[in-house]
Amino acid sequence: MDKEQLEQINELALVLTQQQLDEMDIKLTVDFLTTAHALMIEQTKGKVLDWVGWFKHEHENLINRFTLSVSSKGRPPMTIGAAVFSYDMRDRHVSIHMVEHFKRVAYEDPLVKRMGFLALNVAYLFAFTVKATHIRVINPLKDAIPYYKYLNFEAIEEDCLEATLASIRDKLDRLRDLGGQHDYEWEDV
Repeated sequence: MDKEQLEQINELALVLTQQQLDEMDIKLTVDFLTTAHALMIEQTKGKVLDWVGWFKHEHENLINRFTLSVSSKGRPPMTIGAAVFSYDMRDRHVSIHMVEHFKRVAYEDPLVKRMGFLALNVAYLFAFTVKATHIRVINPLKDAIPYYKYLNFEAIEEDCLEATLASIRDKLDRLRDLGGQHDYEWEDV
């Protein structure tokens, strides 16, 4: 699979996710994570993850990378969520490397309790399209591990969680029934 094919599959996953959002009447826009989005993210206050370090040291070196940017529909649109994934062709799995909702960036933020759904949906659609067998979360924040377990991930190594596509599909169906919002109760999710 070359870079162009990877981008086409990423675009398909984004288009299908956008269609689902529109059907649920959720006022968000999904797109590729561009340089402009990266600059907006680097300027955002209150981040949990080190996006500046990621863009500087990891982003361009990640093989078979695909991305997600979530923006508000306001004027101007603001980047309020982002995720970075990769696809391992040999082992047939999709990995989630970075995922974050930039809380308190947009007033009446429709992404509240939905970032996990969006990132997982894009990862699932990509994985399903390329016939991957599972999805992984690489180096999850320790505080986020219970939330990932709620999303059906299990620890396979110290810094890696994994879920089958079937278990992810079941969880995504449940989250769609909830309008994309999780029902996991935890202060900082």
